[in-house]
Amino acid sequence: MTFQDRELLDSSGSHIDLTQLGMGSRIGLVPECRLRTITTIDDPAREMFAEVYARAFSEAPYCEAYTSEWIVEHVWEPHLPHCIVVAEDNNKVIALGCAHPLLESRISPSAVDYILGLKDLQFDPRKTIYMSELAVDKDFRGMGLGTKMVSSRINWALENGYEHYTLRTAAEGSHSLNLYKRIGAQELPGSHSVHSVEGGDLETGSKSRLYLWGRLADLPRTNN
Repeated sequence: MTFQDRELLDSSGSHIDLTQLGMGSRIGLVPECRLRTITTIDDPAREMFAEVYARAFSEAPYCEAYTSEWIVEHVWEPHLPHCIVVAEDNNKVIALGCAHPLLESRISPSAVDYILGLKDLQFDPRKTIYMSELAVDKDFRGMGLGTKMVSSRINWALENGYEHYTLRTAAEGSHSLNLYKRIGAQELPGSHSVHSVEGGDLETGSKSRLYLWGRLADLPRTNN
């Protein structure tokens, strides 16, 4: 399935159309790229997923050092019951996205604790997904792949009855902050000081994180 073939349907028969916000206009530069959901632990994309993840997060602002084994144990396997989506070009993983129910705190414990500790949340945590991972191979950036990873996770949320999304990103130097703001994501109060990555004691270069949230119902839709 090519990007052009994929529609993101909600229960009303309309689809999420992020192109109305001027996003993803260069997607034709990777015409053979396909999007798919990972459902099995031994999917052939596993090692390439780990390679893209490790390369992306080794860059600033994160400057994190991962092994493939760590990524499989702490990212790939815990997300399998929920949402892992990859973009592939000639069977090579070039982008990835992960999400899970916000209250599935074992995957992203410090993020969930921070969000649930905020006062006067404007969304119901029980009906919210957490967009936990987003990475695009450096050679394929600027082609709308990040937008497609967002759309895919939104699609998963809609299919599973969720109403809101939340996420975190680096407070400084984030590659994805503008992407999320362009779809209407709003910042949650304050910033979160962190010293290590989720799921372990690996150090991170990004010591301060921002959190954002949004309503799925606020995203632009068009009728079929």
